[in-house]
Amino acid sequence: MGGMAVSYAAPGAPADSRPGTVTTAGYVQYLVALLLVINAVLQLSVIGKLADALRQAYANSTSPTPDQVATAFTAIAVVSAVITIILAIVVAILARSIMRGSQGARITTWVLVGLSVLCLCGGATGGFSSRFTTTSNSSGGVSSATVNHFIDQARPSWLTPVTTVVSVIGLLGAILVIILLALPASNPYFRRAAPGTPGAAEPGYPSLPYPSAPGAQGGTEPGYPPVPGAPGNPGNPGGTPPPDQPPAPPA
Repeated sequence: MGGMAVSYAAPGAPADSRPGTVTTAGYVQYLVALLLVINAVLQLSVIGKLADALRQAYANSTSPTPDQVATAFTAIAVVSAVITIILAIVVAILARSIMRGSQGARITTWVLVGLSVLCLCGGATGGFSSRFTTTSNSSGGVSSATVNHFIDQARPSWLTPVTTVVSVIGLLGAILVIILLALPASNPYFRRAAPGTPGAAEPGYPSLPYPSAPGAQGGTEPGYPPVPGAPGNPGNPGGTPPPDQPPAPPA
C-alpha cells in the first residue's frame, strides 16, 4: 500500500531485560566500593597519631631513627589509602558496566572484588606495626611488643569496632556479588548478541518508520508535468517521443 511505514527493527531481537540477580549484584558492588572509600578515610584519619606513636616507640633507636620510621610509615599508609580509593573507583565503574551487560566487566569484577576483600580485611591499620618492628640488636632495634604497645595506646577506641564492621560487611558483599554474577539466571544477560551484529537490538535507539521509496513495491510514483517551452532532449531532437510511443496529436 502507498505511504505504508517500514520499520527497520531487526526481527527476533532479544529482549534487553536485566535479571534481578545482575541488578542486585550491581548495587551490592556499589556498596563494596563505598566501604573501600570508608576504609581509606579511616586509614588516613589515624596516620598522624600512629606516626607519633612510632616516634615514641623508636625514641631511643639510632638505626632507624624515629623520624625515619614515622616518615616510612606515613608514606606507606598514604600510598595504601590512595590505592584503596582507586580500587573503589574501578569497582564502581565495573558495577555500572555489569548492569549494562558487559561480559568483560563481569570477569574483571570477579578478580577485583576478590582483591577488594583483601583491602577490607586488612583494616585501617592492620599489619603496620609489624612492618616497622626490628629485633633487638646492638644498633638499638625495638621489639615488636614495644611497638604494639605504643600503637595500641595511640589507636582510638572506636577504630577497631568500626573497621571490623566495615570489613565484615564488605566481605559478605563481595562474596554475594561473586555468587550473583555466577548464577545461571545471570548468564543469558551477558550472552546477548553484541550491538551491530545481525539480530541484535540496539539499546537506546527505537525503530523509526520510514516512508516507502518512490518506485518501490507498494510505493507511489509522483507525476511531473512537462515544462512548457522546454527544448528537446539533445538525444531526441525536436522533443519527438520515442519510437515505442505514439506521436503526439498535432496542435
